[in-house]
Amino acid sequence: MPTYQTAWLKAHHPEAFLAGVFEHEPGMCPKRVLVAEARRMDVPILPLDINASRDEYRVERVEEGPDAGRLGIRFALKGITGVSEAELRRIVDGQPYATIADLRDRARLSRSSLRRLAELGALDSLHRDVAARGSRADLLAHLAQLASRPASRRDEPIEGQLALDIA
Repeated sequence: MPTYQTAWLKAHHPEAFLAGVFEHEPGMCPKRVLVAEARRMDVPILPLDINASRDEYRVERVEEGPDAGRLGIRFALKGITGVSEAELRRIVDGQPYATIADLRDRARLSRSSLRRLAELGALDSLHRDVAARGSRADLLAHLAQLASRPASRRDEPIEGQLALDIA
């Protein structure tokens, strides 16, 4: 019976089927094979995004591009190497973020975690939203120059304080 149900789900709801396989990682095949299967089945794979990705793989409607209106699979933040569980929880609890500085301050991310998120493209939407002219490489160069010492407590935002959006 489970084999029949699985086959039916894969045939009629491939997005939900693949999202479930990604989420529960059966261990029999690497993620690249699952991504290839999604492409073969013509299921859009939505990239990591600091405001759209959560701690689980999800099926969501594609908003723009050639696949607009179709269902796709949004990659989860939980599989990122180098981002701790505590940081992941703070990222998800604080969504959405207006700027990279807002993300850094509210989620209290380490410099290496910010760099890893930037390398994977999870910060691209924030980088584009501020009309940045630079590329992802420019963002990585900027993150590499951040001070390695933690900011003083005096500079931390007050609990409940809203960010002022200055462009």
